[in-house]
Amino acid sequence: MDEAGFLRVLARLDGPCMIERSVKISGDQVSDGRLLVSAPRRALLPGAKRSFQTICSELGATDVDALVPYLGMATDVHFGFEPGQQPVCKAYLEFGEHSPIGGVRFMALKWRGTDCRTNLYFDRSALPAEARFALVNAVIPEEPIREVFAATMRQAMSAGPLHDIKLLLVEEEGSLRRSLDLNLADFGWRMRDLADAFGDLRGLSDERRIGHIAAGTGRGGEAFYTLYHDARPVVFSTGNRSL
Repeated sequence: MDEAGFLRVLARLDGPCMIERSVKISGDQVSDGRLLVSAPRRALLPGAKRSFQTICSELGATDVDALVPYLGMATDVHFGFEPGQQPVCKAYLEFGEHSPIGGVRFMALKWRGTDCRTNLYFDRSALPAEARFALVNAVIPEEPIREVFAATMRQAMSAGPLHDIKLLLVEEEGSLRRSLDLNLADFGWRMRDLADAFGDLRGLSDERRIGHIAAGTGRGGEAFYTLYHDARPVVFSTGNRSL
């Protein structure tokens, strides 16, 4: 599957959606061309369960039973795509304040071929500043990625109230993957606004509008950093699937 095929599958979503791109850095590897499409759960109507299962099946998922029982409690759904020789596809459920699983804001399945893993995104936005930085030191394994993330968080904390800066802890079943996700969308920042924090981190020195950042340990134990950027609205239709 390629990007065009991924977007054709999501054309069954009804109404306005958001599309966001990202770039991931891990060692010497820079992975671009990654997509995240977000929509309110009502975009799956009529027949939300059937629509959700059909989309996931067409994206290559063999089993989404881990998510289906919680679909009716989700406020939003998200679908992700990472290109490559064997692409990765993802399906997320987003929950409001009354999550069906304690402290979990997102629940996701991510699959490459027949390898499918459940990911839980725990809300850590209530942590005080000291505890946040302790979590950064515990989760992000090495420099310069750890310092880039910490410097970005310090800049955000100097620009807005701490409780408004959303922080998630991500854990994946059956792997070493563990990461933090920091939401910066409300600041309206572009890359130039974070030049001091990002320093010379390769691949990120441009004018991208920042949505959120993630950093941590990948499935193989490698450190990674991901920048999500330039979210914009899109409406899928059978008559016009171009973006």
